[in-house]
Amino acid sequence: MLHVTLPGTGGTMPMKNRWLCTGLMQYEGVSLLIDCGEGTQIAIKEGGGKLHSIALLLITHLHADHISGLPGLLLSMGNEGRTNPLTIIGPIGITQVVTALRVIAPELPFDIYITEWPDPEQTVSTAGFTVTGFALRHTLPCLGYTVEIPRVGKFDVEKATQKSVPLAVWSLLQKQKSAEYQGMIYQQSDVLGSPRKGLKVTY
Repeated sequence: MLHVTLPGTGGTMPMKNRWLCTGLMQYEGVSLLIDCGEGTQIAIKEGGGKLHSIALLLITHLHADHISGLPGLLLSMGNEGRTNPLTIIGPIGITQVVTALRVIAPELPFDIYITEWPDPEQTVSTAGFTVTGFALRHTLPCLGYTVEIPRVGKFDVEKATQKSVPLAVWSLLQKQKSAEYQGMIYQQSDVLGSPRKGLKVTY
């Protein structure tokens, strides 16, 4: 199930009970974060989110209320023992800004990959998400993002039976690409129908 929350909805400066802009999407244990205003890590934890699950960070633009929470977020991820890499995507200038903010977080136990999108109309697939950018009108170069999550087909009993797939692996093949049973390898495609229309969220 896709879980979408807005841990922060404020602008310019954080206020009591209202953190700065950030959106969080969680799907099958992996999270995508959009923007990272001051207090983002606290807002995420208050909402029950987990910092270690964030695989992708999308920045819409480089105003402070959308990115000033990044150093603290990175430091907390490191202090929690994160080792998985983090990908950051944003408009022109994101590399320079992240590099500057990392002066106070120079040594982290995980890699950070930064991608600038000079042309907003790009698409990338990573961490199970397909992200397409588009230009927004603002005082700085600004990106909006459409995030899509592809979904596999529904379980097809008739197909599974025709393929002689043992009942013992039906449940497994709905969750993973393949399964072994009694020396035989069975594929997810043996039991599922055509892919379903993916989930889509635009921010």
